[in-house]
Amino acid sequence: MQNHSHEEIEKHIDESIEKETIFLNFQPKVFISSGLVCGYEALLRLPLLNGMYVQPSQVINIAEQNGKILEIGAFVIREVCFYIRMLDQLGIRIPISVNVSVPQFMNRGFFEYIESQFDFFGIRHLGYLLEIELTESMMIHDPETVISVLSKLNNLGIKLAIDDFGVGYSSLNQLKRLPVDHLKIDKSFVENIETSEKDRFVIKAIISLAHEFGMTVIAEGIENRHQADWLLNAGCEMGQGFLFGKPKPFNEISKTRLSIVAS
Repeated sequence: MQNHSHEEIEKHIDESIEKETIFLNFQPKVFISSGLVCGYEALLRLPLLNGMYVQPSQVINIAEQNGKILEIGAFVIREVCFYIRMLDQLGIRIPISVNVSVPQFMNRGFFEYIESQFDFFGIRHLGYLLEIELTESMMIHDPETVISVLSKLNNLGIKLAIDDFGVGYSSLNQLKRLPVDHLKIDKSFVENIETSEKDRFVIKAIISLAHEFGMTVIAEGIENRHQADWLLNAGCEMGQGFLFGKPKPFNEISKTRLSIVAS
């Protein structure tokens, strides 16, 4: 089946924003030791284009190029704040994480926008339920500004994670200064656990580093029990991947979580 062209995807993004048909799915994060859900990651989705899904990575790349990422990023923050309030009204308090791009994070007013949404939805006291995920390459973009904004987010109670750790630029000197709660191991390492001694070594090094800095570790892309068991034995606390659950609409994840709370 033929891939969509850049122009087709760009037009689809514009139309989806204009018609307000973009939406979120939510993938669970679990404690590997028990399998219990400990959070969700909000993932952007667009309607089908010519009967096919558009890869989220393509959407993000094109949206960053044409500036639509700021509008999309604001939508995601707003929606997640709304869902945090809805879940709280159901008696459910569980963290939801969002991915934030470099242009969005470095845009003036990013912090103030989050503050305004907290106040609009009346969830300032629930700030700890919002988690911001940043790539480690973010640190090459004005480290002092990044650290300043992260500190302000941390003061709101917002949890912070470094996504796809191990595949981008990082400075240990800067990393130790960041108010980061979690490191997320990139799925490219996890998928090779069974075949690559080098990838197993990298994972162990990341886990050790995170723990030395007082951070917890989340492994992405876990697809089978062997991977999960190895990560648990290596000291990884949390996991995410098809073994534990695929991304689902909000109404499905709220029902699932209610059943866990009730049991």
